[in-house]
Amino acid sequence: MQSYAAITSLALAIAFSWPCAATIFIPDNDVIVPVRVTTMIASAVNLFCISLAFSVAGPWTGTLIMASSVVVGTTIRAFSAGLSTSLSVVFLSYYLQSY
Repeated sequence: MQSYAAITSLALAIAFSWPCAATIFIPDNDVIVPVRVTTMIASAVNLFCISLAFSVAGPWTGTLIMASSVVVGTTIRAFSAGLSTSLSVVFLSYYLQSY
């Protein structure tokens, strides 16, 4: 089993990438939003972290990580897209180093 710090960093990586990655699913967005580099990086980090959460932690813990990350991610929309994407990459790299 992973350490709590590693699981928390994975959850924070999902949380910080969620607001930017979720914009591609909103139909009322500008055309330019899904093509921004930060949106592409955040989407890749988000999908990779979600797959790691389910493959490493199992289905029940992965669901818990995903649900808590989405809740935290919707509350931290105050950060800019560049800053939140950078923080998600930092937390993902910490998780990968600790694994």
